[in-house]
Order: sequence, then C-alpha cells, then structure tokens
Amino acid sequence: MPTFFLIQNALLVLVIIGLVLTRLRTRSELVVRLIAAWILFFGALAAGLWYYPPSIGKIVYAFAFLGATVIHIYRSDQSGSLSLFRLQHSPTLLCACLGAVLLWQGLIGRSAPAGKYIDLVSPMKESDGVCVMSGGASLALNLHYLLALSPEGRYEQHSIDFTRQDDLGVRTRSLWVFNPQPQELDEYLVLNQPVFAPCSGPVVSSENNKEDHPAGDRFRDTSGSNHVTLQCDNRHIVLAHLKKGTVTVEEGQIIEAGTQIGLVGNSGNTEEPHLHINAQTIISPDDTHTDREPVLMRFNGKYLSRGDCL
Repeated sequence: MPTFFLIQNALLVLVIIGLVLTRLRTRSELVVRLIAAWILFFGALAAGLWYYPPSIGKIVYAFAFLGATVIHIYRSDQSGSLSLFRLQHSPTLLCACLGAVLLWQGLIGRSAPAGKYIDLVSPMKESDGVCVMSGGASLALNLHYLLALSPEGRYEQHSIDFTRQDDLGVRTRSLWVFNPQPQELDEYLVLNQPVFAPCSGPVVSSENNKEDHPAGDRFRDTSGSNHVTLQCDNRHIVLAHLKKGTVTVEEGQIIEAGTQIGLVGNSGNTEEPHLHINAQTIISPDDTHTDREPVLMRFNGKYLSRGDCL
C-alpha cells in the first residue's frame, strides 16, 4: 500500500512540476497538454486511494493544478500549428492514456454489477467513520480483483476491506506522519473496533489464536488469520483479520445479526489493521472438482466501493 500512495502522489506532483517548468510553441499543444493533465487528475480522484494524503489532499491538489495551469498558459506561446507527433510529447500522451484508464476504472467500479446479491447489515458501527478501503467492481478500486486472477483466489473477487477514518479522512491517530503506513498498530483508528455479525446463522468456523503482527508488507502472515465464518442464505460469509483473543463465538453456535463476534486486529495476510469480509458459495469438503465462487454483497441495501462509508 505505501507503494500505491507513492506512485499516486509522484504522478500528480510530476504533472504539476511539468506544467510549471515547461512551455509549448502552439495554442493547440497547450490545450492538449492541459486536457491530458486534468484527465489524470480526475482519474486519480475517481480511482485513487486517498488516505495519504487524506481526502482533504484532493482540495490541495486541485488548487495546485489550477495554479500550474495558469502558469503554463502564461509561459506558453499562443500561435503556431499543432505538432503532437514529436518525442517531447510522449509524456503528454502517456498521461492522457493513464488518466483515461483510471477514470474509466473508477467510474465502472462504482456501478453495481449484475448478478445475485446477498443482503447483509453493517458489520461495524455506522457512526464511527467506517469506510471502504478496497472494494468495488474494478481492478483499480478493488485489489481483490487482482487476487481473483488466480483460481485459488477467485472466491475473494467481491471482497471488501473496511477501515476507519476521522472527519478529515485520516485513518491514523497522528495527522502528520512521515510514514504512510506506521508499524505501530495503535496508530490505526480501526484497531479494536467491534465487529458484528452481518447476518443470522450458524458459525461454521472460527479462529482466535493467531498473533497480531506489526503493520507493513514484510510482516504478513500467510498461515491464516483470526476469523469467523457464518452460513447465511446458503452462503459462507467470512470476516477476517480479527484481533487475537477477542473472538467471542464458536463453531456450531447459532447467532443473530448484530451479535458482536470480535474486534478488528491485524492477524494473517494483511498489511495493516482492517476488517476483511467476503461471501462465497458453499461446496462439500469431499468435492475436489468444484471451486468456491464469489458472491456479490450489499450492506443495508447498498453496493459499496472504495470511499463509501457505512
């Protein structure tokens, strides 16, 4: 995730610097370059992960792009013929293409896909700034789509990762932290937040003894996380990355929607504290030929994508 933040910010900053420092010979080239820059900006708005900087950073970047646009217009000539097919315009064309892809991914990923849904209630308190970090119907918005490219991970395609943020969109306790992903778990607002059953049904499996590890990609644990799996409407609902020692339900127990099942932790294959939830089809343990399939989810009747809050 820090790599994602780094690339997103680096691209935007490079475009701003490019507009400020360069000048063009023709009005047509000026218009094309400005269009390409703003396409990239709107693409980042639509598909970006705005936690570092937080969502307030969008406003800062918007003013920076406006200022760079004015400077670029002032520094460029306003006459001459269009000549785009030159090597020096390659960054402009790449910028336009990347921005268009991001904008397309951001828009289609927020549209509810066609298919059968399972309706769930909120797995966390709706008043606590709980929002979607990874979710939606496109690769740019939902990194689980990347995992779903392999047969072993297809059942997680429609997964959603919930985090918690304050009114400014900051997910950590320290607003100005140099590291976009602090190792200390206590820095994350979502840590220790109660998790509730999103539906009624029997507990199919649970795990409570996996260690919580520091945040960061190198600390991932692929041996499994603390989790609870429920059976609802002939589907399995998996809630994962719970904190060690906080899972309060056991296999075979029948619980009602809204029952607290644990607290958010950082156990298992995760970079930072969050609640992972996915729905999947049920297959027999003896069936070695059928793969689990992903199931679309709605929470309180709404399909959620990145940036949406409960």
